[in-house]
Amino acid sequence: MTLEHYSMTINAPFTSSCKRIKEPSFWLPFLPGFNQLTNISKFIYLIDLYLSLGHVSRKVLLTFEFKPEKKMTHSSFTFSSSNKSVTGFGQLTISQKLKNTIQLEVSLDLQLHGKRNLLLTPLLPTVKELWAESILDQVKYSLENEQ
Repeated sequence: MTLEHYSMTINAPFTSSCKRIKEPSFWLPFLPGFNQLTNISKFIYLIDLYLSLGHVSRKVLLTFEFKPEKKMTHSSFTFSSSNKSVTGFGQLTISQKLKNTIQLEVSLDLQLHGKRNLLLTPLLPTVKELWAESILDQVKYSLENEQ
């Protein structure tokens, strides 16, 4: 398991940004290949998406489970596919840099399981980077344009 960290500076108010990050329905649709989001409970979401690993693209149903966090600046989660061939965990963290400037960090780990997936494992760093970039770019755009 390798937890990768990606971050970006965003010109947005701290308090309202924290509230938005705590809403998975706000940022989960920003995952590449997103197709559909279903809210199962307060802490569980199903995401239907196309997971691209190089030239291979598969339709995957991922279950995201969010941990209840007391800190407004964190949103932690685990995820897995229905057949457990894809699993991982991650966290979004906000810190205040200036009055209306925040630092958003996305930390991700993604793993493939099963013999058929071993050949695709070297592509995981690229997938994590694409997921993080997509989340960061689109969250930045949304938060900066909400003001």
